[in-house]
Amino acid sequence: MRATLLSGFAALAALAAIAIHPAAAQTTGGISITHGGGNMNVAKGAFSQADQSATTLAGMAGGRGRVITNGGGNRNMAVGKFSYAGQDTTTVGGTALGRGRVITNGGNNANLARGFGSTATQSTMTMGGTAFGGGRSITNGGFNSNLAAGKFSSADQQ
Repeated sequence: MRATLLSGFAALAALAAIAIHPAAAQTTGGISITHGGGNMNVAKGAFSQADQSATTLAGMAGGRGRVITNGGGNRNMAVGKFSYAGQDTTTVGGTALGRGRVITNGGNNANLARGFGSTATQSTMTMGGTAFGGGRSITNGGFNSNLAAGKFSSADQQ
């Protein structure tokens, strides 16, 4: 009985392996170009902490579509003594179909905790649009600045 089940499972596994085709890197024919951002993360003050998470995700191009995604210029600094600076930035490309063109540029994001015991947190996201046919979509992130300058101050930007 076990031998029969084992040979049956082996035959099923062989059929499944034959039926699976490997995925191609780009089967849609479009072009997608992605560049990460210019990221800087500094903890300069005594007993300070700086955390940064920066993500740039490519867009999707189909047909003769073109997608260009550029990450933002992200600066995160904890300069004050006992300060904390946390930054989370995300740039997501758009979708171009046919002869569509999509350009997505992340924001110029600055986060600074300068005062003694201060806390500055920043979370930003830039998401590209959709273009099809001969359409165009251009998305630019903002110039986002977040500063906690005084003693025990707090600044939060989303």
